[in-house]
Amino acid sequence: MAIESEMLWHNDGHILTLQIAKAELKIIDVFCPFESQVSGECHHPEHGCLVQEFAYRYGLDCNVGACPAVEKMQICWTRTSATSDIDSMQIWFMPLNDDVFSAWLSSKQ
Repeated sequence: MAIESEMLWHNDGHILTLQIAKAELKIIDVFCPFESQVSGECHHPEHGCLVQEFAYRYGLDCNVGACPAVEKMQICWTRTSATSDIDSMQIWFMPLNDDVFSAWLSSKQ
């Protein structure tokens, strides 16, 4: 019997700053609203903000949504594991202006 679990998406103010360089879209900054605190769901005791860590490490490969390219992109994010081992977890983010995700998120509120 398979056990299903729903991912918990955090809509807590993380913002990606993007830059278009020819045909490539780059993450140049990740704003974390909890950067100076240790209280956010994104906080890891050794690596700080997990959203920043994964976005800088893996770039837009962590993105599972689609939207037009914008300079500042507010995101929701989720983690797929409760482990504190950063090499054993995954962080995914979704643009808030992804049409399908935005509609789904509105239905959950």
